[in-house]
Amino acid sequence: SALPEDWAARLVSWPYLGGYLPGAVDAAAYEASIHEVVAQTEEGARWLRHIESFSRSERRRWTHSPLPLVVLLGHDATASASTGVSATEELQDPQHMGAGGGSGEQCLSNNSPARGVDWVEAEKIAKNSKKLPEFWVKKYEKDAVRNWDKFYRRNTSNFFKDRHYLGNEFQEIPRRCAAGSTTIVELGCGVGNALLPLLAAHEPLSGLGVDCSEIAVKLLAERAEQEGLAARCFVDVCDIVAATPENWKFCPLGQADFVLIMFVLSAISPDKFAPIAALSRALLKPGGILLFRDYGRYDLAQLRFCQQRQASEISPNFYVRNDGTRAYYFTTDELREIFHDAGLEEVQNEYQERVITNRKREVTMSRRWIQAKFRRPG
Repeated sequence: SALPEDWAARLVSWPYLGGYLPGAVDAAAYEASIHEVVAQTEEGARWLRHIESFSRSERRRWTHSPLPLVVLLGHDATASASTGVSATEELQDPQHMGAGGGSGEQCLSNNSPARGVDWVEAEKIAKNSKKLPEFWVKKYEKDAVRNWDKFYRRNTSNFFKDRHYLGNEFQEIPRRCAAGSTTIVELGCGVGNALLPLLAAHEPLSGLGVDCSEIAVKLLAERAEQEGLAARCFVDVCDIVAATPENWKFCPLGQADFVLIMFVLSAISPDKFAPIAALSRALLKPGGILLFRDYGRYDLAQLRFCQQRQASEISPNFYVRNDGTRAYYFTTDELREIFHDAGLEEVQNEYQERVITNRKREVTMSRRWIQAKFRRPG
């Protein structure tokens, strides 16, 4: 059968049968007329709606392979997790991971290479990525907001998990809230997976979230109302790519205790990084802190992009997904330069990773991200 035996368990954990990207296994299952079987569960019905929202020609282009896919060759025993690791854990996205306490997780210093990554081999793999024609590069840039609207129309609030770990990762937030009223601005808030858990956990905190997707902002406003947080949660539509301190109208400049940028900069063209860093500085009060998380260089997902048969590279380390959204993979040195040039001081800037080894299949995989904090002097 084209439908995997464990399809129900997969769809509980992932939006698609192969993980976080639609792929060949989804297309094959959909074409196999198994709709009545899958639709018997809530997750299966959601999956059907997702797949049906793509055209047949789009489904034919899906080449993303289901797990397991071996792309990393590091085998450091000190970084190994227990045997029998599930496919769900192998695919877990860095957006859902805290840094502390997880089996196989490491916090690495600013320039420390990841133990689970063979950097020589990773660089070789990265060089094999296929470059998109210039027409498509320009089209994906032009349609960036439209593609995020399509993403949230398709997935609503169900794709990303709420990030309840942020209060532990960024201890500055609870410490500041203990002293009194605190403000946070999130650039690229999506449907509130970061902002709402923070507001729920810290009553002195009030927040503004902006996002380029009108659909995401509407979903966030509805969630805030349902969760009783609307009085402290303010949301608006703003494409931060076009925002500057001069045209910013959503809150006073220089008043935020924190600016939060979570897996957002990676979705934007690299030539826009500097203006967004400058806007972040302008929003912060003297002594305020920018809190940052995003994908790290040679994360498992990047190397998968490089191994796809279809072209996906927009520019070095910058790729397009099947749904038209994009992803850039950073180094700590790049981030240091971006935010230092904007006038911010580095507080933290380090790779974090989860390395998982399944000894039975002799597979070692590494999910890598960067966690950083930058302070406005004063």
